[in-house]
Amino acid sequence: MSGLSVKRKDIESIYFGGGTPELMVDYLPEIIDLVRSLFNIKGNMGIELHPRDINETLLGKLKKYGFNMISVGIQSFQDKCISILEREKIDSIGKLKLVKEFKFTVVDVDLIFGIP
Repeated sequence: MSGLSVKRKDIESIYFGGGTPELMVDYLPEIIDLVRSLFNIKGNMGIELHPRDINETLLGKLKKYGFNMISVGIQSFQDKCISILEREKIDSIGKLKLVKEFKFTVVDVDLIFGIP
């Protein structure tokens, strides 16, 4: 197979989401290297995070690996709704402020509306 050249396909963006993709953060360099060997990533690289997992170390690694989009699954800023959703109470505003410090190009927040 040596000597063969494979044209890499252009892709606009790549997104790691669903479940808890931050669990694979230690494998991201290998995954990203593999993806980049197969594709030209023309645009954004994004990842979904649970607010409890956001810290300076994780955000620094994501920035280093080339991620520029962060999606934070906050779901609600209201304690009552967080309780109904059976999620732990987290300083979501503090987590978003920390994300802001890292100057990601795109930051989005998942919110659930219509919770009884």
